[in-house]
Amino acid sequence: MKNLTRYALLFVSFFVFSSFVYALETTEVTMGRVVGESVRFRSAPDASDSSNVLTRLYVGDKVEVLNKNAGTGNGCELSWYYVKYNDIEGYLCSEWVRIINDSSVSSEFNIEDWPIEYREYVFKIHEEFPNFVLLPLNTGLDFYTAVYNFSKNDKSLIYYTLDVGYRSVSSKSYNYKLDEFYYDKNEGSRWYYASYDTVAYYLDPRNFLNETNIFMFEDLSYNTTLHTKQGVEKILTGSFVTSSALKDKYVGYQDWFMEAASTYNVSPIHLAARVRQEIGSGSIAATGEPFTYTKDGKTYNFSGLYNLFNIGAYGYSPPAIAGLVNANGGVDGSNKNCGRPWVSPYKSILGGACTISSGYSSKGQQTLYLQRFNVNPDAANAVYTHSYMTNISAHLSESSSSYKAYAASDSLNQEITFLIPVYLNMPKEKVSLPNKGNPNNYLSDIRINNISLEEFDGDKVDYEVIVSELTNKVSISGTTVNANATISGIGDYDLTDMETTVTLVVTAQNKAVRKYNVKIVKDDSKPLEISDILDNIGIKYNDKYISGISSGVLSSNIIDNVKKLTLKANAVINDEKGVVKTNSSLVTGDKFIINSNDKSQEFIIVVTGDNNGDGEVSLIDLLRTQKYMLGASNLDDKYMLASDVNGDGNVDLVDLLRIQKYLLGYIDKL
Repeated sequence: MKNLTRYALLFVSFFVFSSFVYALETTEVTMGRVVGESVRFRSAPDASDSSNVLTRLYVGDKVEVLNKNAGTGNGCELSWYYVKYNDIEGYLCSEWVRIINDSSVSSEFNIEDWPIEYREYVFKIHEEFPNFVLLPLNTGLDFYTAVYNFSKNDKSLIYYTLDVGYRSVSSKSYNYKLDEFYYDKNEGSRWYYASYDTVAYYLDPRNFLNETNIFMFEDLSYNTTLHTKQGVEKILTGSFVTSSALKDKYVGYQDWFMEAASTYNVSPIHLAARVRQEIGSGSIAATGEPFTYTKDGKTYNFSGLYNLFNIGAYGYSPPAIAGLVNANGGVDGSNKNCGRPWVSPYKSILGGACTISSGYSSKGQQTLYLQRFNVNPDAANAVYTHSYMTNISAHLSESSSSYKAYAASDSLNQEITFLIPVYLNMPKEKVSLPNKGNPNNYLSDIRINNISLEEFDGDKVDYEVIVSELTNKVSISGTTVNANATISGIGDYDLTDMETTVTLVVTAQNKAVRKYNVKIVKDDSKPLEISDILDNIGIKYNDKYISGISSGVLSSNIIDNVKKLTLKANAVINDEKGVVKTNSSLVTGDKFIINSNDKSQEFIIVVTGDNNGDGEVSLIDLLRTQKYMLGASNLDDKYMLASDVNGDGNVDLVDLLRIQKYLLGYIDKL
């Protein structure tokens, strides 16, 4: 009996253990991916408590979901999940977690099919959406060659609201000296040529391998399971088709798109997204209203035409008018392709689908990306040609519309096929957009002692300036073409050597740098500049006045100093009536005229303290200063400068007291 009992217990134990092992082997673990940036992983299901944050999780972090119903509220509109991340257990709001079923991952997916530069991005999409069919489209094209080809010949345009740093600065697209971008004359004043770096960003598929924008790579063939009227309606709700002014014209539009999809094997989601991209909230292309079209001096009148895809809308202002003439089949209506003329919204949708299918979808350009960038070597048209749109980012905005339609219809778990172009010689890291700032790093002039270089040319960066051997210093300045650029290196320079090179560094708003080199060379055969003469004889001056002259200084003192310095200059001093003063005391208001190096300049002499123009500092000057300070009289500029005896730029009590001390003999000189 004891043995029987022992065997029975062993049997039960074995049965329980076997069941336990079986349960371990068959229990499916629920896994999830974090879909938000810097999500707080908490020790309690409460978003209002900052002290319960265990760590932060990021997009792509994998968690094991232990409990999908771990509470509601407390800052989470949906339910809280109790999850395990590595060895830490805690709470995440389900809004930031996407449930994934690892067992459903297709065994056909092979990361080895992808170049190393793509793998990180493709694998992330595959993990989040295991049912997506991700296929590499091997273009056989060098990436940089492709960028070059889509950058030239006006093939890529950007809208004016995008930052100027994204615009091309080629000679055809931009004038550095005027800081003027040229718009595309076919598309109108709001469209500019995209730069090489901007094209590279939009051409690099890795930038768009994310949940939303991957739909630019979607195979646009019609799928009866995926593509529904509800998806079409989701895309166009809030657009022109539902506006109060036009909704009566578009009753039943959902059925028109479905018929077009079925007839021409084109996704109705794509067709609806394309129409919304082109028409937005409204356009004459969607109203049927009358318009005129002028060509070769002849004017044509039309009405009742529709072109919801803006096919042929270029080369005229506004472009939509050219598109409507295209919808008519030309001015004479001779083109009957795809059901032209399109005299109703219904015919425009069918005709547009026909055009897209016959010209693109069925010709090897079956994705939004390929319609923008034809890089399929098997396409009917040569690579780098036959773009549906010149807008560099059109495929990006349309992909967002497609994604929203799929998400709204809960279809993101379906087997959607994506064709992702693969290039040769890809950069290791995905391409970033260029700096947003203005690229202009040009100068409009360089000035030496406030005189512009006559030979200056913004394209020329090296200059040589000859000065007299007696020149002791120069002031160098310059002006940037663009107000947002900065310039360093300007200022005053002492000329201690026979040659001095100054480099002006201009930094554009986008951080691009341009350097201008100015070499100052001393030459004893070079006549002195006027500023050099005044500097060497110790005179204080500005553009208009010579100041700092003491009472009693004779005109001959200054003239003789000039002659001692150089015989190549001529100087004369006149009184206010123009009479030459050869050897008499200077007074405020005298004029000093000097000629040197083929230049002439006139200065007004200011004698310190002499604010009545008699050449002396007396009680009269004291009283005039006092009356000015009390507001009882005014002083013109030269007398104001004479009254400012301490040279601080103001006439105040300090100046008054100093004049008084001078008159009383407490100080010898003002």
